Amino acid sequence: MDFSSNRSRIPALSAVKPSNKTLSSASESMFSSKSDTSYRYGLFSTARKSASVSRTNKYSNCHSAISSKQSKGLFSQTPKTDRVSVYAASASGRRSSIVGDRNRQKDCRPLAEPKYQNDCIAKLIRFLTENGYSSPIPSKFLKSPSKQDVIRVFEFLFSQFDPTLVVTPIEANVPELMVQFGYPYYITKSTLVAVAGRHALGNLLGMFEFLVDLAKSSNDFFADEEDLICAPFVADEVFIKSHIMNIVSEDIEDVEPFFKDMAYKKLGDNEEERDRLMEALNEDTAMLENVEKDIEYYNAMQARIVQFENAFEEYEKYNSCMEVRNLKDAEELAADEEEILTLQKTKAMTCEEEKALEIIIKDQPYQIADIQTEQDKQLQIEMETNETRQLSRKVKHEINQLASELASLKTSITKSNSNFVSATNAEMINLNSHPIKKCTPWVIEKLQSTDLQDILDCLSRPDAINNIDETTKRANKCMNGFVNYFIETSVGLSAKLARIKENNKQHDASVFDKERELEELQEQLPSAEKDLREFKKHNEMEKKLMIETNEGYRKMIEEFTLSATESSKEYENRLSRAEQALTHEKEATQALIEQDQIGRTKRKEAFSRVTQNFYKIVCTIEEAEKRKIADLEEKVAGAEAARKRLQQKVLQTKST
Repeated sequence: MDFSSNRSRIPALSAVKPSNKTLSSASESMFSSKSDTSYRYGLFSTARKSASVSRTNKYSNCHSAISSKQSKGLFSQTPKTDRVSVYAASASGRRSSIVGDRNRQKDCRPLAEPKYQNDCIAKLIRFLTENGYSSPIPSKFLKSPSKQDVIRVFEFLFSQFDPTLVVTPIEANVPELMVQFGYPYYITKSTLVAVAGRHALGNLLGMFEFLVDLAKSSNDFFADEEDLICAPFVADEVFIKSHIMNIVSEDIEDVEPFFKDMAYKKLGDNEEERDRLMEALNEDTAMLENVEKDIEYYNAMQARIVQFENAFEEYEKYNSCMEVRNLKDAEELAADEEEILTLQKTKAMTCEEEKALEIIIKDQPYQIADIQTEQDKQLQIEMETNETRQLSRKVKHEINQLASELASLKTSITKSNSNFVSATNAEMINLNSHPIKKCTPWVIEKLQSTDLQDILDCLSRPDAINNIDETTKRANKCMNGFVNYFIETSVGLSAKLARIKENNKQHDASVFDKERELEELQEQLPSAEKDLREFKKHNEMEKKLMIETNEGYRKMIEEFTLSATESSKEYENRLSRAEQALTHEKEATQALIEQDQIGRTKRKEAFSRVTQNFYKIVCTIEEAEKRKIADLEEKVAGAEAARKRLQQKVLQTKST
């Protein structure tokens, strides 16, 4: 039995025959109250903002809640100012009758959206499965349900409230039943006739969802059936229901005299018992208020604990940051000391190099005139070297020209030989067609001889120029056999042969001369290359000598001496500045370390104080929680005892 509120609930009897659960729970609802989540359809409005009401319909297993604070209702506890009314909440906030214009409310639900329809279908199938729906659910029911499937679902849902309700025909009975069960939206007959469209399916699923939520709320409200107090509302059932239907109007106070008379008639009028029960109820209410305050205090302490934990974490983060900063300062200090040591070493090395350079300058054996003479010699040697290079280039160019002329000469000789061979072959062809037939076999035999063919092959080769003398002798010997015949047959052929011989001799002479010149140049080339190598070697030796005795070395030494002096002065200045900066940084670091140590000490002391206070607070909270838990257990036990006493008194009152 829940005593979380001092409101009483009076059942509004439905227009249909109530179930035993409804009748048995009527009197229990006068003394008990359940916390309720706000219902999505907004059937009833309330004048109290701090308390929630079970918003179920007055025509089924629903109850209206009437507050008994500062008033008299059941047992002369009639609510006057602080009450939950039974009328429907319209958009303008005015009160109306139970049916009133509830069906004219604007439907803001997204009935045509697929997501909303899928949610409604899932909720409906889950409810049907959990509550033993016997008929099969076809797959097409999710998109285009048949009329018989819709009728079976309506029959099953309405049977959760009263199995005797008649659903068919649904276009006539279902709208009336939905109005009686408090459905706040208008229902058209087309919605129940054609159920395949998306809009009609959305309206149908909205009605199913309303009935499912209503059945769940009713089942949750009447879950503790064993603790209910049954009131014997049987004899005057029809009269009471018809009378309530007639007296409910715009003014809800018209119902109060009827409920008072009915309570006096059925339960009696015991003022002393009523006062005692009210005192116990007020004590329980005060006790619950104290418990709620204790819970709020406990939640506040939990928030303070979280704040202390956050502050402790921030302190740890700050401490870790300071430690990291100290480590970085120590690393920077060590790096500065290393840099100072490096600068000191560099300064010492610079001084030693300066002394060594001074010694080298003093020991220098050469004079300026000697260096100038050596520079002139170097220039002269470079000029001679350039002339020798130009001469060598000319010699190479002449050699290349001679080689190209020799190649062209060889090409011309080879060409003349090929021309001779082709001319000879042409003449042979002419001889084969000569009109003197008696000489043809001899000519053909000579022409087909291997000796002549060998001579022609030798002349047609590219390297025929190398064996031109021997080939010429063989050709002359072969040709002498043809002289008489050629003289008789063709004078032009002998003239051509003579010219060819002359050309061969001229070519031989020119080739011989060119080869002699080429051999002489090749004999001169090694000596020229040798002279060039010796000249280069001598030139390199002269260059080395000049590099060693160059005046630029003296200038370089002087410049290096000046730069070394300036760098040593700069190093001294940098060293002095670094020492000063290091001294200042050491002093600043030491001051920071001292301040950090002082701050650490203070923070540790503050943290220890905060920790001690935190632990004290935690211990205090734990002790207070333990005491509150013990008090709550005692109060709960007292509330249970008071509930039992109230039940006994109610039973005694009923029996009397």
